[in-house]
Parts: sequence; structure tokens; C-alpha cells
Amino acid sequence: MFDIGGWEFLVIVVLAIIVIGPKDLPGAIRSVTQWVRKARALARDFQSGLDEIARETELDKVEQEIRESVDADGLTDGARSIRRDIENTVDPDNEIRGAFADGDHYFDDPADEFDAGPDEAEDDEVRRLKAERQRRLADERDGDAAAAAEPGNDAPDDGEAPAPKAGTGS
Repeated sequence: MFDIGGWEFLVIVVLAIIVIGPKDLPGAIRSVTQWVRKARALARDFQSGLDEIARETELDKVEQEIRESVDADGLTDGARSIRRDIENTVDPDNEIRGAFADGDHYFDDPADEFDAGPDEAEDDEVRRLKAERQRRLADERDGDAAAAAEPGNDAPDDGEAPAPKAGTGS
């Protein structure tokens, strides 16, 4: 801070002893030390305030540069050019994009696919065969129920003769 050499410091001490006197010199030194500390603290606060303002200004400049280089999609100029190159390479005449644009309504609500009727996707032949099979199964169940209801018919009618009982010798 101050560039004071050895001789200059000695001159200041001698003058202080002569002017202030040896009795009041320690109190005066304490007062000067407190004033120097306060001055240094003020200078340090002022310097840190200036540094903070400079940092904020720099951050504002950087933020503005970033905002200028980013478009509405959130892409920088480099990313935008890469995206354009990929789109031109993969789909130069926009066939794929057009196909997906026409089919957007298919993806509206996936639950709609399941709300349709149960046989809506099947053709007439499959429906007819299923109905015929269900009728046959129902007829067989009705026939089994009628046969089981007849008196004296304890065994189910499955086309086999009843097994002989063990120990009768037949």
C-alpha cells in the first residue's frame, strides 16, 4: 500500500515521539491501527462489490449470447444445421414425414382400439365357424345333461363300457 523504507519509518517514529510524547504514544498507535483496519475493510468491501458487478455484467453478456444462439426449439445453430442435414439425408422429399402426418389420427386415444366390438376385426367366415362351434358345444352340453338326468344311468356316456369290479371274477 504505502512504500515506506526503513529511514522514512524511523523519521516518522521520532516525529511522533516529539509531537505526541512518549506517554500518549501507545494510545495513539492503537487509534491509528484501528483506523487503518477500518479503511482496509472498506476498501475490501468496495473492491468485492465492484468485482461482483463485473461478474454479473459478464454473466448477463454470456446469457444474452446463449439466448441469441438458441432458437425456439432449444437448438443452437450447429445443432439446427445437423438436424437439417439428417432430415435431408434420411427423408429428402418428405415422404416419411407426410406418411406420419396423415396417420396422426391413429394415435389419438389407444383405448379406442379396445372399445370396438369383440369380432369387429374378424371376417365373416371366422365368425360363422365360431358360432357353429359354440352351437355344437352347447348341444353336447345339453345332450350330456339330458343323459345324466335319465333314471338308471349313473355313468357318463363317453363311449366306453364300465370297468369290471375287482374280485367278482367276471
